[in-house]
Amino acid sequence: MGIRLRTLRFIGLYLLAALCVSWPALTRLNTVLIGRMGGDNYEHVWYLWWLAQTLFERIGSPATIPLLNHPVGVYSPLNLTHTPVLFLPAILGHLTTPATAYNLAMLLVPVLNASGMYWLALELTASRRAAVLGGLLFGFSPHMLGHQQAGHLSLITVVGFPLFTLFLLRLIRRPTWQRTAATSLSAFLAAAHPSHLAYFVLPTTLILLVAARSRLRNPKVCASILAAALLTITMLAPFYIPLLTSHEAITTRSLELGDSVGKSMDLASFITPASNNPLQPFAARVVTTADETHGYLGLVALGLAVFGVVTRHRAIAHWTALAGGALLLSMGPVLKLAGNLPGLLIDGIAHPVQLPYSLLAQLPLFAWSRTPARFGATLHFALAILATYGLAALLARLHHQGRAALLVSALCITAFAERLISWPMPTAPASSTTTFRTITTPNSRRAVLNLPPSFTSNNLALYAQTLHEQPILGGHIFRGNSETEHSLYFLDSLLRPPTDPDIIPQPDRATARAAILAAYDVGTVVNQHWAESYDPAQRDFLISEFGTPAATNEINSIFFLEDYTELLPDLTF
Repeated sequence: MGIRLRTLRFIGLYLLAALCVSWPALTRLNTVLIGRMGGDNYEHVWYLWWLAQTLFERIGSPATIPLLNHPVGVYSPLNLTHTPVLFLPAILGHLTTPATAYNLAMLLVPVLNASGMYWLALELTASRRAAVLGGLLFGFSPHMLGHQQAGHLSLITVVGFPLFTLFLLRLIRRPTWQRTAATSLSAFLAAAHPSHLAYFVLPTTLILLVAARSRLRNPKVCASILAAALLTITMLAPFYIPLLTSHEAITTRSLELGDSVGKSMDLASFITPASNNPLQPFAARVVTTADETHGYLGLVALGLAVFGVVTRHRAIAHWTALAGGALLLSMGPVLKLAGNLPGLLIDGIAHPVQLPYSLLAQLPLFAWSRTPARFGATLHFALAILATYGLAALLARLHHQGRAALLVSALCITAFAERLISWPMPTAPASSTTTFRTITTPNSRRAVLNLPPSFTSNNLALYAQTLHEQPILGGHIFRGNSETEHSLYFLDSLLRPPTDPDIIPQPDRATARAAILAAYDVGTVVNQHWAESYDPAQRDFLISEFGTPAATNEINSIFFLEDYTELLPDLTF
């Protein structure tokens, strides 16, 4: 009972840290979304809603989405790879609201991550106090906090990292069918995001197998590891085969997005605190993205890791190799230093310094990812283990229990405070207002047109669809391609003030425009005021065309279109 109470106390500590990090979202679970405006929070809320729709309301695959890009629909197999870790939040969203489920998941996932690392660190060091710090370092690393403020729910769900490592170590030590099943299930969970498979599961498995190579002489151990691998592949296959067989989804769009250099760690970022500190001008040059490139290791974590390597260097050499390899690969294909690309002068020409990732990126599994900085998750995982070993060695030298407790408390508070990226946590609006609800009343079977097309307009349209549940013109998620939204851009051009005379005939009569909108089954037009390309002249034109908005607020204006299709002329356009 004492052990259970201590465990609950440590989980409570992680929960307190999670509430502190995400403040003030706890007080507004139904009106805001955790994460900054411009992140992927709206996409994740939408996918929780859509996944619940496919589970409870419709029969079909989450990858086939008839409600987006009306009337063509969207096929997005990348959705399936996010499904395993978003399954439970989707069910919760069906019972509550998608926004509430998303916020609760964003609150609880860091707690689960930290708790998983706690159990792994306890297994490795047998020091409960050191394990507490290890869990805190992993669950609340700058890398995870960066993705949390970007709304990357599937990316921050990494409880599978420590669980997979824990069960694989136990399987190598003493193989049983229960441990084989646990290893495969935790590997399945660790592959919660496609990048985790290449950036964590593969390198960590190789490191652990090399470290335990003497045990691989036992045929039973090899057979159990092979069985776990096959079982994991079998479970992952339904979620990855549609993506792997979709040539366009993998290669064309992924390579088009590019920017693997921009989404790589700067060497200076590992020793540079987050941007809200006295070094802010320098940090702004080092941390080039708001979510991906937070590499700061932290003085507490780094100091304890170094102490652990010095005192236990042979026993933890494999963890040191994992940390060093992840750090090197997270810097991407070329070296970046303090926001610059230092070059080597060869034949009078400065060439950027090539790093090992440039070779690794030639392999298919790595070529599809444009974000080497996501090796940071593996780096902070290994760093937390090394720091746990260091603290365990330090506590072994302290025979006074009171001093040990005081030291651990001070280290936890300092490590947590120095690695915060921003506070309070940025949020995005998620109001369930009558502005959205009114769409469903008079035009319940017709499509919604969100204008003008833009990144923010797409996000707001996705969130609004979770409320009105009607098909929308355009709409893309998870690396979706806006170039396929031809009908959206065509209708946006149609609903703008008349331009100068052109050789191309323009529909200059309201009935002609109405006929075109009717052909696309448009029942509602939403003018998004926060769109990057918002033009007040377009809103004035919509008012002149459709009358006073049925509902309006600072985010958007809603116009209802009359359903008089039978009175409109037949047009060829």
